[in-house]
Parts: sequence; C-alpha cells; structure tokens
Amino acid sequence: MGWSGKSLFPFLIIGMVAILIGISAGCERKLNPEDDNGPDKNPLPDPEIGKSYTVIQDTFQGVPLVIVGSESLNFFVSFVNDKGLSFSLSKKRIPVILTDQEGNEWDIFGEALSGPRMGEKLSPTESYTGYWFALSTFYPVEEIFGQNRPLEGFDSLAASEGWLVNINYVRDGGPGKDGIPALEDPEVTHFKQRDYFDKEFYLDNKDLVVGIRVDTVVIAYPHPILNWHEIVNHRANDTYFAVSFCPLTGTAVCWNRELEGGITTFGVSGLLYNNNVLPYDRATESFWSQIRNDCIYGDLIRTKSEVIPIVETTWETWKSMYPETWVLTNNTGYQWDYTYYPYGEYKTLDEMIYFPISNKDERLPAKERAYSIILGGKAKVYRFRDF
Repeated sequence: MGWSGKSLFPFLIIGMVAILIGISAGCERKLNPEDDNGPDKNPLPDPEIGKSYTVIQDTFQGVPLVIVGSESLNFFVSFVNDKGLSFSLSKKRIPVILTDQEGNEWDIFGEALSGPRMGEKLSPTESYTGYWFALSTFYPVEEIFGQNRPLEGFDSLAASEGWLVNINYVRDGGPGKDGIPALEDPEVTHFKQRDYFDKEFYLDNKDLVVGIRVDTVVIAYPHPILNWHEIVNHRANDTYFAVSFCPLTGTAVCWNRELEGGITTFGVSGLLYNNNVLPYDRATESFWSQIRNDCIYGDLIRTKSEVIPIVETTWETWKSMYPETWVLTNNTGYQWDYTYYPYGEYKTLDEMIYFPISNKDERLPAKERAYSIILGGKAKVYRFRDF
C-alpha cells in the first residue's frame, strides 16, 4: 500500500505468496457460545477501574453523549445519551463500566446488565480510533475536546464522474487486487486462561485487538494479523460480517456482509482513498470506503454499510473482560511472522504519509492517535490524554 524500503518488502511478494500457499477451502465455521467447557479458573485481575478509566458526558451537534476511555488501555467507547441519564463509573467487574442514578449497570457495548432498564441498549455513535491526519481528512473536525482551536478550512472536493469521491485522491497502493489476501473463515480458538496458564500465547498483552460481540459470542481480531491481511470475513451464529483494519490510517470497522441480493465477502482492492483502504465486495465488485462507511463506486454506489459495533483495546484488557473469548489464531494458512510489523517506522514518523491527502489539518500531529465521533457529517475529536 504505497510502501517502500526494506521494512515493507514482504508486501511486494504477497500476491505470489498467496498463490503458492493459499488458504485451504472449507465450510464457514459457525461460532457457538455453547461450545464451552466451563468457567475460567484463572481469570486475569481487573484493571483498576477508578484509576484507569474516565467518563465524559458531553454534547456535540446538540446531541448528548457519554464517552468512556482509557489512554493506558487504548480503550474508547461512546453512546448517545438519549435516555436522560447521569452516568458515573461502575465499581463492578469489567466489562461493566457505567452506572446511573437509577441503579442500572451498563457494559462496554452499551447494554444494561442489571437494574430497572436491564436488557435495554444505548445507541452507539459512529466513531473511530485512528491517526489524526485520517480523521481530519475525511471529516471536518468542528471541535477538539478541551481546546479552543477552531477549524480553519475544509475542502469538499467535487466528486468525479461515476464516483462519490474525487479520484485524484484514489491511488494504487502497489500489490494489486487481492495482493493483500483477506482471510476467509479463518481458524479461531476459544481462549481459556487456564489452557495457556503455563504456555506461551502468540499475542503480547500490549498488542491491540479489535473486539466484537454478536449475540453472546465475543471475538478478538489482533492487529498483528490485521496488519498483514486487512480484512477478515467471518461468521458468528447467523450473522455474516467482515472486520476491516487499515494500517495506514489506523482505523477499524466491522460491516454486516448481508447486502442487496444476498451475502457477500469483501476483498482488498489494492486501491486507497486518502490513504485509507478501499475494500470491494465480491458480489458486485463495487468499491467501499472504510472510513466513510459507504459504497463509493459500482453497482451499489451510495449504499450505506450496516456497522457492527467494535471495541478496540489491548489484548490484556480484552481477555480481562472476556477470559473465554474467541480469538483469531496465527494459523492462517500463510507462513508469515505476525510478530513482525511490516511498515517500519510508519507509526511514529509524522512525515511518512504515503500519498497526498485532500485536507491537511495541523492542529494536532499527523500520527497522533485520537478518538473521533461523527455526527451529521462532522467530527468531534478526543485526544487520548483526555482519558
């Protein structure tokens, strides 16, 4: 994806490796929460909730919000507070994070697990964790929480014919269509801390993961694998979904794969828009914008993606919340070293942005990771240090 230099060499041969190795074909694996052998006997200790987490009750575009986050744990979730509640941090075991004046206890996915509203859900916001340059390129950032630094300009470029975006900022990343191979129904393991208590697991505690919950099934998708594959097509019970992660913008999203006409899979097109991955659906070969959450070219143009909420955090935090989570294994069918980060110094060098971007907002460093809430096509950004 626009890489250069020795540290990015592995991607130049991804297409050839994909052909030579491949992933063995098979039926889609159905994850079932009943496939369980009992409770975890060696649960990890909770983080110190009162010290590690911060709750912010805020308003943006006239909409009341509640945001919970932790800089140290790379953990941020937000909901629309349309129930008129006053929230504070819960002292119960995570994943319960919030309580309110009615005595309800809410978890990280916004569901009341106890109290008079038990079973009710808060509405999640459209939000992203990612690099500042990406968040501010796609959406005009009207506010940076806690700062009086107004937006000085935002160029809404005219869309090119047949597209929803300006193709001057659509670039060929290098490896070509499917040169970065998306994973199809990959192997997962039902992680139990007791099973690995005396064994080495391939993830470090500080590795980031993208966590989802479908019904009662929870699954973690580690960044170290997503850095190499970018898209995972998966299924839990009767829900078909794709987890997408873009290493160049640091953003992740989960889409329902059930589109007009049936269930599809997503692949890596090899194209980027404003440095952000453009997945394509294999049913119509239409291009989709990950950060915009819509189809920008093809038969399904203007179709919005149905988003499944995600929680992005450290592996240590996720397995503390869900000690028996499912987790993607490194047995992907590709003989790659997933402990190796293939983009060299990209995470830390502000000037290392591979392709031109349509908007450059210098209020924050380009590679600062931040949390952005999108409402009405505009964004409000929260810096990690606010939590």
